[in-house]
Amino acid sequence: MISIGILTHNSPLTLRNTLMSYKHYGLLDYSDDIFCVIQPSEKSNNEINICDNFNIKYYLENTNSWMQGGISRIFKEAKNECVLFTENDFRIHTKKNFKEILDSSIKWLKEGVVDLIRVRDLKNPGHPLQLPIPLYDDVINGSFNNLSQYITNIHYWTHYLKEPEKLLPSFISKFNNNPNLLIMSSKNCGYTNNCFITTKKFFYDNLHIYATMDNPHFEPLVDTIWHTNNFKIGITDGFLTHVRVDGHNGCWCCHYNNGGDSENSNCQCCEGLYEDDLNFTIDENNNDISKYNSGVEKINRLKKIL
Repeated sequence: MISIGILTHNSPLTLRNTLMSYKHYGLLDYSDDIFCVIQPSEKSNNEINICDNFNIKYYLENTNSWMQGGISRIFKEAKNECVLFTENDFRIHTKKNFKEILDSSIKWLKEGVVDLIRVRDLKNPGHPLQLPIPLYDDVINGSFNNLSQYITNIHYWTHYLKEPEKLLPSFISKFNNNPNLLIMSSKNCGYTNNCFITTKKFFYDNLHIYATMDNPHFEPLVDTIWHTNNFKIGITDGFLTHVRVDGHNGCWCCHYNNGGDSENSNCQCCEGLYEDDLNFTIDENNNDISKYNSGVEKINRLKKIL
């Protein structure tokens, strides 16, 4: 089995929509250990009520311990060895068989095939999706001449290439089909707090040391040592899409209607207007028809060049 821990803060609308998608696609029925860690805010009671409505356990932190405290609390409370860490703004938007991905991930972790597995949807990553400028320039030019400029971030290619393991065999290998599993070294695959699966042992042996109050953001400090190791990172097709509705007031790339400071999207991954109605919605046939910025616009355009 796997534990599923969801970190949330100040975002009841986002949390509600995400849990609605989990219920709709069946993720809430997959595990016997699904819970939220709530970082306190003026909206904590709303988030507690949402957890109660979905019959999900929750743990309310005494103080806002930021990402380092949230991740640590999730691994502390998880009762299973394998843990899916995610946040309130990663929801399901496809009918992909997430069960196959999760079942296989548990198997691969137990067998030592990989140390950590990423499950953000490669083709529907959501908004925003980082794209380093050197990488963008190389794609436009149809060139791989400047790999050294982003040698620690080659994993970005997995979003933009159909078969990255064939074009970059020195950095990316294919381990499995159906479900797909690519394997990279952490030397070339940057750390991210985006949704991932790993074991409690790996977390406590390699990451927990950086979860200190002197490092509230967690990710930047971990990233400085991540590339000095040779952790085996698995990349699946994924099934979670980043969609935030509320909670990030003043965000530089989010729409005014969602508390951001942009009328149009400024993000590298998006083209055209940013959707301002991101509520989880189904039609009369029980199909998910939610509006969201999928992040695929630039992915699809760049694919035509390659």
